[in-house]
Amino acid sequence: MPRIDGRPALLRPDTLAAFAQIQTAGFDLVLRRHKAWAVGFHASSEVYPMLAAGSFGHSGAGGQQALADPRNELSYAFLRRRFLVPSQADADHARLLTALLRSVRESGAAA
Repeated sequence: MPRIDGRPALLRPDTLAAFAQIQTAGFDLVLRRHKAWAVGFHASSEVYPMLAAGSFGHSGAGGQQALADPRNELSYAFLRRRFLVPSQADADHARLLTALLRSVRESGAAA
C-alpha cells in the first residue's frame, strides 16, 4: 500500500480508481451544463483539462471546489469569501490549478 509522509495512505489505489470511474455523463439540470459524474464525484479533468485523467472532486455552491489528482499527487480545496455562480469560478480555479501544477512539476514533487 502506498505511503504518504511515512504513513499508510487513507485510500487504496483501486478505491481511488473507483472514485474516478465515470458512471454517467450528460446535461445536468441543476448546473445547467454537461457534466460527467463518477461515484458521487465530478470527473474534474473534464472541467480542468490540465489535470490528469482520473482526477475527481466536487464543486459547491458559491464557487467552492475540492478535488484530487492522484496521478500528480495533488489535492486542492478552495473556499470563497463571496458567493459566485459556480461556473463563474471555473476560470479562477483553472488559473490556480495551472500555477499549482507548474510549481509541483518544477519542484519535482510529482512522480
